[in-house]
Amino acid sequence: MEQIKRRFETSFEVIRSFASSGIAIGSRAAGVVIGFAMQLFLARILPVSELGTYFTVMSLALVLSVVCTVGYPMLMPKFVAEAAKSIDPTHLNAFLRRTRIDWALASVLIVIAAIALVFSFSPAPGVLQYGLIIGILTAPFLAALRLNGSLANALKRFALGFIPDLLIRPALFSLIVVALWYFAGFKDVVSILLIHLVVTVGLAFWQYMKVRKPVAQVFANSKNENANVLELAGTRKRAAYLLIAMLFISVIGELAILFSSLLLDSGNVAVLAICLKISSICGFGIYAVQQVAARDTADAIVAKDFTALKKLLLRTNLAGLLVALAAILFVFVFGETLLSYFGQDFIVGYTSLLILMLVNLFAAVAGPTLQIISVIGEEKRSGMIFLASMAGMFVFNLILIPTYGLEGAAVAFLLTALIWPVSLGVLIKQKIGLYPALFAERF
Repeated sequence: MEQIKRRFETSFEVIRSFASSGIAIGSRAAGVVIGFAMQLFLARILPVSELGTYFTVMSLALVLSVVCTVGYPMLMPKFVAEAAKSIDPTHLNAFLRRTRIDWALASVLIVIAAIALVFSFSPAPGVLQYGLIIGILTAPFLAALRLNGSLANALKRFALGFIPDLLIRPALFSLIVVALWYFAGFKDVVSILLIHLVVTVGLAFWQYMKVRKPVAQVFANSKNENANVLELAGTRKRAAYLLIAMLFISVIGELAILFSSLLLDSGNVAVLAICLKISSICGFGIYAVQQVAARDTADAIVAKDFTALKKLLLRTNLAGLLVALAAILFVFVFGETLLSYFGQDFIVGYTSLLILMLVNLFAAVAGPTLQIISVIGEEKRSGMIFLASMAGMFVFNLILIPTYGLEGAAVAFLLTALIWPVSLGVLIKQKIGLYPALFAERF
């Protein structure tokens, strides 16, 4: 009877894991479809110069938003797991207070510095200047969505963690812009960016109010009011090293495009960018599977329950592997057709797209290395690994692109994606005696 109960509980956990992953992947997929449709729509109503301004501003807001988080989203699962284990949320409360203060300070400093740079390099008022300022002002609220989303995910409120930023924000933004265009002939890029700012601010506030309820429940369950507050010395430094990781993961595609643009013509750069976009959709699916398991992974590591950790890693890696294999099969069969939707000139990127899809396969097999690093306290060495990986990607591009062109750029990206998970896995093995890759340990 006990064995049947354990099997039932295991089956339930597997179903819950896949359902939670489905929320993240489904939200991302729907958001990508809406975002892609919106890009096509804006290309129809905006002049080319203003469309370029739109993409520049949105990219700037994204990169600055990662900096505004100061790396704290990566630490969130660890502190929530420790609070649950000790049945005392005092140290979690201290961490959340530190997170809010540092987010506010970083946001103020980044906004002031970035706006000063805009005025320094573009003193004459114009569409680009106004757009950049709006993007800079948007960044702190995109960061708030990241921070509160990571807290919601750590509390296993995955819908609250993923849906506001990945689905509601692009959907609401697109709906308002299309409605204003249809009913009022509205097609001004500065106003469009202002709408995105207003939507982001509203959603960030709404998500914050919603996430307060499960946090309050954690605090209400405290059974040890006299517990010592967790020593937070060094937390900022750990977060700063994790910020390097977040920047690397978030903008690695942009870095690949930037490096390749030094050696490829603009046509091939455009093809590479589209292939990276398609590959990144699958990559997020694998990241979502790993992120859903982040809290349970942190729980197992904090409790030193390595038997449970092995089972969790196997389940997570297998789920990610299924996502990667399905995506590779889809691209193998329909890749040329998919690329043709962007134009006949993009079909030349089919081989490069297949190479880039292998990046996701390796990411799935390598396991949730990034999530584990944030728990075991190896942020400094992992930060150095990411810096070395960025340098490696630049060198790989210099070596491969002159000879192999577009495919060389794809291989350079693949080689970079092989470096950091393997290196992080070695750090994890040294720290906890367990390598997170799918077949590296006997489960």
